[in-house]
Amino acid sequence: PEDFDISREFPFDPLPPLEERLESLIEKSPLVRLKSAHLDKAAARHRASSFSIIEEIELFAEKEKEAEGDKWKIGVGVAIPLFDQKGAHRKKARLERQKAEIEYLHAKKHFFADVRQTLSQIRVLEEEIKTFQGAILKEAKQNMDLSEALYRAGELPLVVFLDSRNSYFEIQGRYYEAITEWNLLKSTLEEQLGEEL
Repeated sequence: PEDFDISREFPFDPLPPLEERLESLIEKSPLVRLKSAHLDKAAARHRASSFSIIEEIELFAEKEKEAEGDKWKIGVGVAIPLFDQKGAHRKKARLERQKAEIEYLHAKKHFFADVRQTLSQIRVLEEEIKTFQGAILKEAKQNMDLSEALYRAGELPLVVFLDSRNSYFEIQGRYYEAITEWNLLKSTLEEQLGEEL
């Protein structure tokens, strides 16, 4: 073929600065919100166990047969313990709240580290892509064109011309690999944060 250039450019638009608002993005992410809801639920159970003095409430209805007809009794039974029997329930609820709190903080810390790592990989690739777009691809193409002209004029051996052509295609291949990696990492980051960037 006369020309091996790829005609279609892959989309690339650097991400906006997310580093300043990363903490709020992480707080809004589905994983952290799920752990936060679990913590809130455990904390509510702990509060309820601390303030509850009624052991149980029972609704009942009875029907009795008498000589003159049916007689109904409806009532509410409330059991109030004379001794502290809810200590074990309070302790269990407190331990569950502490466990949920540790899980929340642990998940948030690891999730923050994962998001930071993905974002830093994206930033490295953005710089690499900008470098390719800025000078490297242009200079490699000019070098290939010059070596082709010199080869056709008989001033350059075939091996040198093929080497410059191969070098250009390797650089171009790495450029497209970087854009592909960037798009994959961007999708990963959007999945982690639960929103489109």
